Amino acid sequence: MDFLVAKHNIFQNPKNLPLNELYLTIKDVRTPRAHNEALINCPSKRYPALDNIFIDERTFPLYQEYFTFTENVEDNVEQFRYKGLKYIESLDFLLQLNYHQFWCYITKNPSTVRMLKSYLCSFTPAVEIVKMDERCSDVANRIHQKVQIILCRVLTFKHSDCEYMTPEKVLQLLEECLLFSFPIVVNIYVAFGKTCPKLVHDLAKLYFTEERKEKWDRPSEQFLEYTLLVFEMIGGNICGFDSAAIQIPIGVPPKPAHFDPGWYEDVLTFFLESLMALSAMITQCMPMNERAIRLGIPYRLTYFYNEVFPYIYKVMGYKRDSIHNFAEAKSRVYDTVAMARQECVECFSRIIENLIAGLSNSTLHEEKEMYVEEYLKLITAALDDELFIFDFHNTNDISEQFEVISQFFPQLDTMQTKYITDYIEGFPKLKEIIMKRECADRRAAREGSTEAGPSNASASENFFQVDPERTEVVLTENEIDERISIVADTLPDLGDAFILECLHVCDYDPVMAIMMILDEELPPHLVEMPRDSIRIPAETPPSQGKQPVMAYTGKKPSAADAKELLDDKSDRELKDIILKSAIAQDQYDDDFDDREEYSPAVLLDSDSSTSDDDEASGGSAANVAGGNAASGGDAFRPFCEDPAKLREQRENARRTFRGRGGHHRGDVVGRAKGQGQDEQVQQNRSKKNVNKAARGNHNRKRGAQFKASRGMF
Repeated sequence: MDFLVAKHNIFQNPKNLPLNELYLTIKDVRTPRAHNEALINCPSKRYPALDNIFIDERTFPLYQEYFTFTENVEDNVEQFRYKGLKYIESLDFLLQLNYHQFWCYITKNPSTVRMLKSYLCSFTPAVEIVKMDERCSDVANRIHQKVQIILCRVLTFKHSDCEYMTPEKVLQLLEECLLFSFPIVVNIYVAFGKTCPKLVHDLAKLYFTEERKEKWDRPSEQFLEYTLLVFEMIGGNICGFDSAAIQIPIGVPPKPAHFDPGWYEDVLTFFLESLMALSAMITQCMPMNERAIRLGIPYRLTYFYNEVFPYIYKVMGYKRDSIHNFAEAKSRVYDTVAMARQECVECFSRIIENLIAGLSNSTLHEEKEMYVEEYLKLITAALDDELFIFDFHNTNDISEQFEVISQFFPQLDTMQTKYITDYIEGFPKLKEIIMKRECADRRAAREGSTEAGPSNASASENFFQVDPERTEVVLTENEIDERISIVADTLPDLGDAFILECLHVCDYDPVMAIMMILDEELPPHLVEMPRDSIRIPAETPPSQGKQPVMAYTGKKPSAADAKELLDDKSDRELKDIILKSAIAQDQYDDDFDDREEYSPAVLLDSDSSTSDDDEASGGSAANVAGGNAASGGDAFRPFCEDPAKLREQRENARRTFRGRGGHHRGDVVGRAKGQGQDEQVQQNRSKKNVNKAARGNHNRKRGAQFKASRGMF
């Protein structure tokens, strides 16, 4: 058969039938040594055009599978180059076949399918090809181009009038040999989406149809859910998970205990590949755009852009002399972040463009309103992520998008659009906000270790970088104490003074301080400092209203003591004042308390003591007053009045008040418990209980002042 295929043109299709319906009649010859006379006498047989009888018998090395590149080590470079050249030979063999033979190998030879799937399942992305050795990158680019040509040939349904198949039959044959499964379709979008857009577009028209929706609907939903999970887990691995978060393995190694720039590079590359797949699928499949919005993927993109990327720039901004080739590794990380940032903006832009395209193609008012509402919701939510919205507006003018939307939907809410445009007009102040929000390492700025950043970054590139002229962070004592407590909760064996110095080095960022301590990358002055040092806060001066009261705030006297002051004859007026105050007589009679008739309860003059009969008649106070008046002296007022007399006076005043018709509360005390109570007492108790206030209605302050004025305490 090999001899016939090589020496004779056995493909005949006079009726122009599709290749899958065509049968070929051939001579059954088993050896190439047969003569022409023997060919005439050989029996003829009919075979389907797509049959393994038309496949050449080749050895296994001619179906070399793709070798995945790992790292730029000399052994790996040579091995990748050797096996890559063998793989190119296998691809060249497929490319030199005619249309009939090509489809026989694709549909009936498992080795050919396995060879192509080895590349489509584990291809080297363009991001990795750039990082390869020059010898390897050349081989990888050649493989990429030849596989692209083969896929374009697979999607060429008609080669000539007699060599063709229907698109439906082509897709059926490819699915039967498992060459166009959903994961492989996604990988084709990622690998060839930018190098050959026509290939991706033709594949989307063939694969994502309404007739085949049951085959791609569920896998596409699982793909979006997995992509969202990848974004969440990568963000958590880089910036840290919440205490209640559930960590799910997604194919990336966990964050190492010590700083490793290679880990950041690998994780960002994985994120970039997932993002490129999402962007390609959203572009080619409109239903996936709606599902992505429903799952909240655009909101996760803006958050990742605004929080994770600045964190990576801040972490990479430190100078780490202990890491080998750190400058080169940092440059690769910066390049990967720049590509990821660009892809984030492009992916979000494609989601917005799909919404505007759906609005323009819709004829129902309800559908148009739904598209406009989703668009405004995405843009309004993105305003909170100022870094992302700044870069997005620089590449996609939001004001122009409003004008396009208003052409298809005149009922656009002008108040909401004005709010968005007014916010955008304040973008020149965004740099100041970012500078206050993101404080990078002062050492990197001072030593000039921070580079300019990615070359293809957008207008907000400098926002992530360190500004050498940036001022230090100024915090209050309470804010400093809070940040010290954050570090102390994580590392309780450290002293407050040591933590404060670490925070000062890291611009008072507790997360960076913890990382610096755990990675043992302390400055020299902190290495020598005891880690259990106690912080003694400085005494704060009293405020203006709490100045201490000084006995004398004027000029200090020249005399050392009172004797020297009195001996000084220069100030006669001051001496006279002191002498007069020294010889002044106290009017209080010191012998008043030494009398025999003195009673602690009542303080009276010695001449005013009377008999019990006089006191009972109430003439005691009058006699005292009269005696004092008769003697020509002033009325005597004791220093402390008798509390019993005060209570009697108050009771008399109350009786007088009640006699004039004042308020009468009635007796609520009654007799002792167990002796029975009068009806009036019970009524008084009930009335008092009903009319009592919800809170105390007596003035305790006034009562205290009255007692103080009477000398009762």
